[in-house]
Amino acid sequence: MKAQIKVSNMHCEGCKKRIAKRLSNLKDVKNVNIDLDKKIVSLEYNNISLEEIIEYINEIGFEASK
Repeated sequence: MKAQIKVSNMHCEGCKKRIAKRLSNLKDVKNVNIDLDKKIVSLEYNNISLEEIIEYINEIGFEASK
């Protein structure tokens, strides 16, 4: 499945790298593309819910939502 997640408090390249690294730990998440200007994380996922992915991002201090 494909999804886009809004991360309202992602402001810099450091934020982008932290999110990318965090998502790389999830084996069921692939093809992560982060648009810093639009504050959108696009990705593909299987065998995990979108809510779990959002919570996983929020756990490191970001405000992610559908």
